[in-house]
Amino acid sequence: MGVNDEHSLFLGGEVQGEGATSLLAKERVQRKPLGLSSASSLVYSVHKSPFQSSWIKSQKRLYQRVLSGFECAKRMGDYVRVMVLTSSPMSGDIHRSFEVLKKRIRRLYGRFEYCAVKELTKGGLEHLHLVYRGKFIAQKWLSEAWFNIHGAKIVWVARLFSWKLAKHLARYFVKEGFGRFWMSWGWVYRGFVRDWKIIVSKYGKWAVRFWNRLLRGHDVKINDVVILRVPWIVQKRF
Repeated sequence: MGVNDEHSLFLGGEVQGEGATSLLAKERVQRKPLGLSSASSLVYSVHKSPFQSSWIKSQKRLYQRVLSGFECAKRMGDYVRVMVLTSSPMSGDIHRSFEVLKKRIRRLYGRFEYCAVKELTKGGLEHLHLVYRGKFIAQKWLSEAWFNIHGAKIVWVARLFSWKLAKHLARYFVKEGFGRFWMSWGWVYRGFVRDWKIIVSKYGKWAVRFWNRLLRGHDVKINDVVILRVPWIVQKRF
């Protein structure tokens, strides 16, 4: 496979690096994409698990954020890709390095909306795992840029071809990540956390159902004054 070919999490290439291997090894046995129709409601199935699990609040929050971004991608026709950035013993602060890389990516490739979490390897090195919406980024370019910025050349980037795999990836984020997670403003949409809290306050245990409706593009009525809509449809307040 050439350096400019896009990897598939089912079909493409060898995963490089300890962190990347731990993330994707279980998926190599699958050879055929499952397709987008494998889940009748991505958001509902996504949020169902955290509400019924023993996860702490921050883990539930991360899971909800990641899969909400996936649902937005599904509704808007975007591709979702996963990226792994590693460190070497000589690397500096990974957050500062990522900020530099992010600017370079946006200058060269345009839109780059992401959610990121850190992983600490057995050797004590920090890796970054990201899911992002945007254009394909050539692994050769990414490796050279990351080495120039952070002193580590082992990277990996691939496109997700199955929402079932996306849910597995979100669970991996929760299980393996440590410390805070962060995301770009456009990973879901500006103000989505506020809207989620409003829906939870209004609908309680039924919040997931109404959040699902909102991300699908339906109106969600809060009261006689406020009706929520996702911004790509236009949010309306009477």
